[in-house]
Amino acid sequence: MTKKEEQVVSLDSQTGVEPTQQKRGWVFDEIVKVGQLEAAMAHNDEQICNIYSDMEEQGGDADALTKLADELNTNYEITRLDYDNRVDSLNGIFNAIPNSDRHYYCQVKHRATVYAIAGENFHARHCDPEAEKSLVAAGKALALTCSLAFGFEPMQCLRCLDEAMRK
Repeated sequence: MTKKEEQVVSLDSQTGVEPTQQKRGWVFDEIVKVGQLEAAMAHNDEQICNIYSDMEEQGGDADALTKLADELNTNYEITRLDYDNRVDSLNGIFNAIPNSDRHYYCQVKHRATVYAIAGENFHARHCDPEAEKSLVAAGKALALTCSLAFGFEPMQCLRCLDEAMRK
């Protein structure tokens, strides 16, 4: 047994709680990660558009254009990494849940994105009540979509969905 495994066993024996009960299930974390990756790619898309605008404004300044081209290539690389990570995450989720319905694959991705962006907007607006309503609605829609995708009774509660997925 590794030292890390010994620590986990020790922690479990102290608390009497199984490791999966100590924290939110990994599937829900992975769904949130999908939304965050999509949101990050949307920001990156915006940056790519800004770089193109900056290139048009540079005229014939070769050094500035070279720097912007390098920045553009780096942004493409970031987008490819995020895309591959998002695909791996979604496939991992759907592969881990027996009888999941891949017809909802894109809907899960988009609902997770809406949830992530609603959360970002809620924070950016300093917990404004209107932004909070949008966040709660996005959470309900995400829970309902995941319920359908993963073969659970329809539920609007993210915590309830997380608990159902850990069973």
